[in-house]
Amino acid sequence: MNFNLINDYFSLIERVANNKNLKIIISIQNTNNIQNNYYLLPPRISKKYLICGICNSTKESLDYFLSIGINLTKVALLDLEIKKKFIAEEDSIIFNSYQEYLRYKYPNLNVYYFSANLLTIQSVLRRIYKSKTLINENNALLIGIGNIGIKLSLALLDLKINTTIYSKNNSKLYNLKNLVEEVYNSNDMKKIFNISDNLEKSISDKNLLILCTPSINILKSKNIERMDQNSNIISLSALPYDQEITEIIRKKGINFEYANIGFELLSYVDYLEFISHSFAIPVRVDNEQESYVSGGYRAIPGDIVVDNADDPTFQIGIINKEGQFSSSFKLIKDE
Repeated sequence: MNFNLINDYFSLIERVANNKNLKIIISIQNTNNIQNNYYLLPPRISKKYLICGICNSTKESLDYFLSIGINLTKVALLDLEIKKKFIAEEDSIIFNSYQEYLRYKYPNLNVYYFSANLLTIQSVLRRIYKSKTLINENNALLIGIGNIGIKLSLALLDLKINTTIYSKNNSKLYNLKNLVEEVYNSNDMKKIFNISDNLEKSISDKNLLILCTPSINILKSKNIERMDQNSNIISLSALPYDQEITEIIRKKGINFEYANIGFELLSYVDYLEFISHSFAIPVRVDNEQESYVSGGYRAIPGDIVVDNADDPTFQIGIINKEGQFSSSFKLIKDE
């Protein structure tokens, strides 16, 4: 197999990282894409990091990718969701997951795990949060109830967003309806949750459209025309749309965005850096007169809960003799 594309990719990655003084991180992902070929992920840049990566790799393409990448970084992000089967043989051992294979073949690679689907959901929710529309004023239509669509529909209900789920698959629709009624056993929640197999009817007067399907049949001018002025459309796939739809979107002031986990990955890296600090790690520090705990450390009666046990500034509370937390906020030392 020709891996010249990987050579060219890393040549650019290394050049940009050196010019901008960025730390390189590798991301290894997989999708439901039926194509057998791997593809290289678009680089993502923050103030500190450059994330590059490979998706749907075989053993051969992954090994070649890492043969270059491991000379540039010792940190990798791995999507643990199994969407595409991975099988590799090394030293007569069969590995059935990226996780097992990386741990055996690349023991010096620091691998951190994530869920691409959950990051996608977070990306959608982030776009809803930043919208000018108040959360409870959203009237949403979610199309597509696969893995992500089901999780997203529950997230919308948690936000008390009036939500209609559209699908041509009535069996899936009613299974989801039964699940919602079982999980959210209240009349108020049932009032804001609806299912529909009629697209034209369900899209009318909606101000939020979430596309969890790659079907191009959804984005038709007659459907978009039925949406409210200044609506929001969030798509999980890069769906094409023609000039007519572009004009309708412009005329109605519709905001069209694609959910993208690139930003969420950068945020996740920032989180990993955050939890590496002592104030985010369970810590206990015993002094002569008292003991400080922070970061979720399992405390015992008499312990003082603080912001950072290694260098406390705020007392958050104490653990009483019954072993219960008692809030008592005060300053330990003045900065």
